[in-house]
Amino acid sequence: AKYDDVVVVEAKIKDLGPSKIVFSYTITRKSDGQLLATGHSKHIWVSKEMKRIRLSERCPELYEQLMEIYDQDLQGI
Repeated sequence: AKYDDVVVVEAKIKDLGPSKIVFSYTITRKSDGQLLATGHSKHIWVSKEMKRIRLSERCPELYEQLMEIYDQDLQGI
């Protein structure tokens, strides 16, 4: 990509567990759809004390919403 190129960043949930989430990313040039980069990042859920927690237990409503999005991403919706 060049300085003035418009790019599209797409993020999807690649993996989801009770205490972690992994996102995958693609970056494409908007004008021609050229794939420019891919990547991923891993995150864990932590408490205020920075101790690993299970989101499924701490905030089950949010975990269920994320699971729905994850299922949609798996199905390509």
